[in-house]
Amino acid sequence: MYLFPLSLVSFEQEIIEAGLVLTNKEGAIMKIKHWYIKPTLFPRLTRRTMKFLNYSNYELAQAVPFKKFYDELKEIVKEYNPYVIVWGKSDITQLKKTCQINNCSDLRLRFVNLLQLHTNYFNLKNSPGLFSMWESYTNTKLPEQRHNSLEDAMVTKDVFFKFKEHISK
Repeated sequence: MYLFPLSLVSFEQEIIEAGLVLTNKEGAIMKIKHWYIKPTLFPRLTRRTMKFLNYSNYELAQAVPFKKFYDELKEIVKEYNPYVIVWGKSDITQLKKTCQINNCSDLRLRFVNLLQLHTNYFNLKNSPGLFSMWESYTNTKLPEQRHNSLEDAMVTKDVFFKFKEHISK
């Protein structure tokens, strides 16, 4: 099982949005989840942050406490024991920090850093961006990035399976 990418958007070292796509090994989507998460340390987001992330009062009204997100993620991990595919280390770091802030135990996730795999496999000197890698695999131009964790999860899923296909040739 694969979980993509548990993409997280953070503010002041806390997760405020999370999206995931759970697939089987062939890439068939089994579950899609998206959360807006209430920050613990700074419960109110600044206007600048809301504008940058394109959040509305509607999204903020849907935000759940971190503990609810954590419990739901913990159940998914318990049921599927997935590899968590991420692009870079920031999602791993942010999840650990936000767990500490909220006194939650480590989920002991099995992370795979897809960015590092690309950098090593293609012997890259500069780290490519997730969206530019997607564009290179698909020969398609993506619209402007929206800073949305679920969109990031879907793009990470696509890049992972394109990479897997590439190295299988």
